[in-house]
Amino acid sequence: MKNKRETMPLDHSVYPELASPPDALPTPEAKADYLHRICAAFDFGIFPEREDWDRFASWREIFDAYPLPDSPAYHTFRARFGWPPAARAASCRPGKCRIAARAELIRAPTPSEWRQKPDPADGPT
Repeated sequence: MKNKRETMPLDHSVYPELASPPDALPTPEAKADYLHRICAAFDFGIFPEREDWDRFASWREIFDAYPLPDSPAYHTFRARFGWPPAARAASCRPGKCRIAARAELIRAPTPSEWRQKPDPADGPT
């Protein structure tokens, strides 16, 4: 029987070149590819879905085996999950680029915030 994290839907938007994106990630390499795609999107301001935060919380072995030293998102995930820091590329050190500084300020939503939508009457955030 598969656990909940294995049956969560994948974000198919990170596979724009595939007519039929995968519905499962059966190998460590497939998981590493998905991690890279989600981190790349996050690095460019596309916040990961709640399911990806949940899925990645159990993927420390993938994060450790397939590091992304240039990705601010990768380091943000590691920090959020309380894992030891990984080596960073010189281009990805805090204060060296706006993307890295911004990504490290982003926090994962709490369970009570997962499905809350901002009220347009509150004005811009």
